[in-house]
Amino acid sequence: MNTLPIGGTAVGGRYLFKAQFCQPFSHYLSITLIGFSLLLGGCNETSPTDPAPNDDKSPPQSILGAEDDTKSVNQAPRIESPGTRTVAVNHSFQLLVTASDADGDELSFSAEGLPAGLTLDATTGVIQGAPRETGTFNVIITVDDGTDSRKTTFDIEVTPPPNHPPVLSKQDNQSSLIGESISLEIRARDPDEDPLVFTATGLPQGLDIDPSTGIISGAPTLAQIESVSVTATDDHGASDVIQFEWHVQAGDIPGLVGWWRFDEGDGDIALDSSGNGNDATIINGGRGEGLTGQALQAGGDKGLSVDGVMVIPSTPSLRTAAEKITVMAWANRNAHQNVAVLAHDYPNTQALFFGFHEYEDGRSVFKWGVHNTNGDDAECWTGDASALNQWVHIAGTYDGQQAIIYVDGERICSAQMTGPIALTEHPFSSSGFLNNDGAGTESGVTDEIPGRIDDLRIYNRALSPEEIRSVYENPR
Repeated sequence: MNTLPIGGTAVGGRYLFKAQFCQPFSHYLSITLIGFSLLLGGCNETSPTDPAPNDDKSPPQSILGAEDDTKSVNQAPRIESPGTRTVAVNHSFQLLVTASDADGDELSFSAEGLPAGLTLDATTGVIQGAPRETGTFNVIITVDDGTDSRKTTFDIEVTPPPNHPPVLSKQDNQSSLIGESISLEIRARDPDEDPLVFTATGLPQGLDIDPSTGIISGAPTLAQIESVSVTATDDHGASDVIQFEWHVQAGDIPGLVGWWRFDEGDGDIALDSSGNGNDATIINGGRGEGLTGQALQAGGDKGLSVDGVMVIPSTPSLRTAAEKITVMAWANRNAHQNVAVLAHDYPNTQALFFGFHEYEDGRSVFKWGVHNTNGDDAECWTGDASALNQWVHIAGTYDGQQAIIYVDGERICSAQMTGPIALTEHPFSSSGFLNNDGAGTESGVTDEIPGRIDDLRIYNRALSPEEIRSVYENPR
């Protein structure tokens, strides 16, 4: 078989492909071309574009099975997975689904599994809105070019809304009187408008906080200085805290000039809760368990070690008790020995002694003695003070004419004297004796309590028997 070169030309918008074969032609020929027209002619055939007719011996023919098809094959669209997306419930969300088509066909989008509140624009492929429910949603996106389609899947995680902690307003320090009616609103706001629960620590005795409203109410029952902490907590557990001090003065307890409760925690300062500022210093002592709260703890040493003595400066407010006085305290001893629960300038002028005395024969008694500026004295050494390891309440009064001692609210002894007590600028002391310079006495005896002292008070008046019993029956 002889062949001529193969060639073609465009005719009427089609591409006409020409193949020429010459005799002899004794074989079958099968050719399939898509998108073309193929003509078969003899060796002397003119060009397909030549209008001259072919001779009768070798007319042009189309190859058997050749197809006249001018349409190209469609290419399916492509779509990219957005990957997992996260959004808070009820918050704005927008996502453009990326898709393309190589043929430039117009695309349309559809979606399955979108959370409520989100919609898909079928033309642009934009998902937008604000989801109204939480959870993980598996979304199927389909893109279609009119002939073919493709799918992709991804997750939308709808989380609870982000929580913001509440904010408490700053609170100024408070000052109140015992028995004063209190209504103090603690102000707070929550950016998410969550409900809040209020709690408080360190509130003065007699006051409480409403957990729903944050209002502190009640009436203080004790003179004290407290560090108050108020916390507001939302229902997600986020919180805010403010702190302030609350000073309660003994405005309705006439004559209270010194009150030491020993509830400050550790440290060498014992605060005066009377409101008169007569804070005391504890030398080498500490705190122990009190009748309520804490108590002054001492080791009971005898000697210059001064282990657990409290020194109280002799201030003008305390010296107003020279004409009339009441001293009271709770005591708990674990051994028998002399103890000055409160003393002033003792054993020098022996102006005041309040506590316990041990006789050489083993008897243990309560002791209350005062000396006036003329050198006279009124002393009671009486009662049975042999009980150990239990709390006992003792009180001593002097009204300018007689000294009286009470034990557990009951009067047990009195002694006569007139004139003011010889109070000086030398310090008072609790749990032991001190000389003028604050060290152990010249005799080397300090007589600290072997145990604890709680709720020590000094008044500049003589309390009545009913008042003393009320204090005994209603410990702070």
